[in-house]
Amino acid sequence: MADEETLLLGLVSDALRSRLRAEHDTLRSLFRSLDETLDSNGPLVIDDLANRVATLRAHIRWEERILFPHLQSHVSAEELRFIGDRLHDRQRLLGTP
Repeated sequence: MADEETLLLGLVSDALRSRLRAEHDTLRSLFRSLDETLDSNGPLVIDDLANRVATLRAHIRWEERILFPHLQSHVSAEELRFIGDRLHDRQRLLGTP
């Protein structure tokens, strides 16, 4: 999420920027509270996990249906390649697929 914010926030409208930040903040909060639950050996509630998954899925769908098409139509192919290269480099540094 931090990489998306660093690379994309300056390329989108105020409305898209606000929504992206708000959704990322929500997801960070959900993951932080999950970490706290796991760290305290607290019980995991299936409905709670299902809600977190649903929130993440809805965010990904919004990015795929709204944010990314907006970028494709408003950002040059050269800039998009640059962004893709930076994200790919970051994944390689972190050792993620």
